[in-house]
Amino acid sequence: MSMGLRKKVIVYTAVFGSKDNILDPIRYPNVDYVCFTDNDFKSEVWKVILQPSQDSRTFPFLSPRMSARKFKILPHTFLNNYHSSLWIDGNVRLMANPIELINTFLIDSNMACFAHPKRKCIYSEARPASKRLGSEWRHKLAIKTQMRRYKRENYPKNNGLIESSILLRRHMESNVISLMNCWWNEIINGSIRDQLSFNYCSYKQKFKYAIIPGKISKSKYFTRHEHI
Repeated sequence: MSMGLRKKVIVYTAVFGSKDNILDPIRYPNVDYVCFTDNDFKSEVWKVILQPSQDSRTFPFLSPRMSARKFKILPHTFLNNYHSSLWIDGNVRLMANPIELINTFLIDSNMACFAHPKRKCIYSEARPASKRLGSEWRHKLAIKTQMRRYKRENYPKNNGLIESSILLRRHMESNVISLMNCWWNEIINGSIRDQLSFNYCSYKQKFKYAIIPGKISKSKYFTRHEHI
């Protein structure tokens, strides 16, 4: 999408592989809805944009997860005619007007998200994150190496941990762009588990993000569904 008059708000997601279907959100005026995917989804709300996950001309990654991550982390590179966006994971359904969410939660910060419901430290999240990877030893090694590096840099314990399923951003603001570039750099050079690097980047960038109260699973703004 080309630069131009930045108007409206965009809600977007990215679903690659067979992990999720798409969940149609409630449609609100002056809001666009886009789903980037390698699946032939049909939707009355989402504008489905086909993007092969292994197209090396666009994404030099063989993993569908990494294809989705790039859309998630770098909206300023392909949604630059929108100033504000709401990212939702493929298994989350939006139940509220995103413009109201922006007016409520982006008052003192250009980004808002939920806090992790169980932990508040990336170090304590590293072990269960590694366990969920099962036999993917390369990703497990990446987590271990990344945590060692953070400790060498004296990144503090208990410095917060987000749940990255929901990202509300004024994504064209310079401090958000800088933060997202830092975050993406950590993902491609460290672990694919993005929750392990966001708070490190916000600390390094001195970026203060806002917290959406409560938990996603009990939120009046969203509903979460099981992965297929």
